Amino acid sequence: MAEAILEVVGLTKAFLGLKALEDVTLSARFGEITGLIGPNGAGKTTFFNCVAGVMAPSSGTVSFNGHAITGLKPHEVARLGIARTFQNIRLFSEMTVLENVIIGRSASSLMGAFLGAMWQGRAFLQKERQFRDRAMDLLKFVGLSGNTGRLAKHLSYGDQKRLEIARALGTQPKLLLLDEPAAGMNPRETETLMELIQKVKNEGITPFLIEHNMKMVMGVCDHLFVLDHGVKIAEGNCEAVRSNPAVIDAYLGRPKKIRHPLDACSPS
Repeated sequence: MAEAILEVVGLTKAFLGLKALEDVTLSARFGEITGLIGPNGAGKTTFFNCVAGVMAPSSGTVSFNGHAITGLKPHEVARLGIARTFQNIRLFSEMTVLENVIIGRSASSLMGAFLGAMWQGRAFLQKERQFRDRAMDLLKFVGLSGNTGRLAKHLSYGDQKRLEIARALGTQPKLLLLDEPAAGMNPRETETLMELIQKVKNEGITPFLIEHNMKMVMGVCDHLFVLDHGVKIAEGNCEAVRSNPAVIDAYLGRPKKIRHPLDACSPS
């Protein structure tokens, strides 16, 4: 079994006494694509917020690469090697595609380069070229190399999603948290995204995604966890989760003569 890159134990998050997460324990392993699914309001984004440092958990621990990161600030988590995209795209819409990726470099690297310019202009220019070259490589990687000079706001929705992934990869992460990356995409865009996530995995980066598109989840994930009302109710490979009675109940309620929520994910 592959070693865990992310280990979460007993994670609980309460808001004014209401538990959005309750005693959640799970892990993501190197070299695997992990998925976290569940009905709306299950606590998935809250989970990512706690891992990424946006929220401090009420209790429980989060470890990354064997080191405790519970309660660290977002920039501290990012510096350790965890990057994240968001369900609602957060690009710099008035900046070019290339500029969006360049600025995805860590704040400390950019600040270091800026301070260097104050006493060694040549070193600053060299660092700037390195950032630009790396950004160009990332845009090629996600399939946007022909759009470097376009404003981000002029990209299609699917391309904006891929740009956000490129920007996240600019921080050189070991773990990439993808919050509903396929939301709003058409089938063709979703298929392209699935291929991109596999490419990210092949680069030695561990993708961990939240997603409502079950066909996509079943098509790319190696291991799944399921939340319902803040509680982990199932885990396993895709087929095991798909046939789990607790998962069926969470999506549909008690037995009803209606279509299985994951039928679209069945092999054709």
